[in-house]
Amino acid sequence: MLKINFKDNQILPAVGRDLFLAGFVLLVIFSFLELFKPRIVTNYLNLDIFLFFLLLLGAVAIMHQRQEKKKIKKLNFLDYSTICLFSVLVGILIFYLTRTTGFFSFLIGLAGVVICYFFIRETMEY
Repeated sequence: MLKINFKDNQILPAVGRDLFLAGFVLLVIFSFLELFKPRIVTNYLNLDIFLFFLLLLGAVAIMHQRQEKKKIKKLNFLDYSTICLFSVLVGILIFYLTRTTGFFSFLIGLAGVVICYFFIRETMEY
């Protein structure tokens, strides 16, 4: 029988992070499907609401990540440049997906950049 210990608060942040990453991959797949065949996903799913819940889940996961890990790898300039470039590309994708919401799409894209930056940096440092 599998026992899960919820007292040490390790399982819930890990599940939240994994759900965010899986949701982000789905968002990218849905975006490319919409580019090649319009309205194939948006007929069944509102991508704006999906993106809102995805960013909310990412923000909660960042706030509850464990701080006890020791840094094993020190990142150099090339690593930080790659992280920043990928984060900006994610922000542009999010901005493109939510462009119909006006100025709010800029704020959502900026939030996506910040969340993506922290997730990738955390993954590369440990």
